[in-house]
Amino acid sequence: GSEQVTAAIRSAYKDETVKAIVIRIDSRGGSAVASDTIRRELEKARESGKPVVASMGSYAASGGYYIATAADKITALPGTITGSIGAFYGKFIIGNLCSKIGITYDEIGKGDNSGYLNPTKPFSESQSVKAENLGRRVYEDFVALVAKARNLSLDEVDKVARGRVWTGAQAKELALVDALGGLKAAHVLAGELAGLEGEALPPLVEYPKAKSSIEKILVALSGGESEG
Repeated sequence: GSEQVTAAIRSAYKDETVKAIVIRIDSRGGSAVASDTIRRELEKARESGKPVVASMGSYAASGGYYIATAADKITALPGTITGSIGAFYGKFIIGNLCSKIGITYDEIGKGDNSGYLNPTKPFSESQSVKAENLGRRVYEDFVALVAKARNLSLDEVDKVARGRVWTGAQAKELALVDALGGLKAAHVLAGELAGLEGEALPPLVEYPKAKSSIEKILVALSGGESEG
């Protein structure tokens, strides 16, 4: 989850032997909170003086692209599915399902919006307006963030946003990514940003560091995952 990713990023930028960070993104998106948490940790990495390069895998859409905007440079494969700069806000209504399987739901509330997220009832008219405004606010924040990160105007971003998806090759033409290539290309670019041009590139070190077979067995026997 996002906690493991942010811990790995933190370990990398606090390690004095690390010259730059390459974050590999292979995500269709998901939680806005998780994406923002990871993005903020990448910003801290840059603030610490470590260059950051985002390397897109098969997917880096929606929340995946949101994370990538924290990088100094973004690389993508020609066939990467990216973009999907958008947001929606709503809830699933399961009132009929609950009735069919014999589940009842009661609530005690005070005020027009006390049952705002009640999953057994649809939004009222005023609540629908509230939900639409919340979704629009998230979208506008997303567009503003992309505009700042990619040095584009709000109108330029809006024209390629609105939930549209693009291939990596298209995203390069639209200035949503900087270069086409895989992890090796991102590695070389990170070296350049770290001022290592003309020098042998240091090897990529994976974070969180891979566990040995014995460590994996001990974790399994303990019934959980170790941190970091």
